Amino acid sequence: PQTTIEHWIQYYFNKAQRLDLLTDISIKQFTQWFDLMGLQRHLKVLGIFSRLNYRDNKENYLDDLPLTLHYVQQISAKYPEFEELTDFLSQHPQITAVS
Repeated sequence: PQTTIEHWIQYYFNKAQRLDLLTDISIKQFTQWFDLMGLQRHLKVLGIFSRLNYRDNKENYLDDLPLTLHYVQQISAKYPEFEELTDFLSQHPQITAVS
């Protein structure tokens, strides 16, 4: 749930600040870094799962694509620099439907 994710972000941000690891970083910047790293990792997963299906005939990985795509759509919509990706995903709702 989103509230759990927000709690984790705040927890690790506070912990890093107590350790003087993030002295000049705001919670907003920290959250953006968290989102962008998660977005990158989810895009990578989409590619890996697709490859496992097409190259290795492991179709069961396709079951995880809708949830992963939903996350990509949710995060990309938060940032204007991903407007084209958000638009593409919203124009193709069948690929982001969560089962």
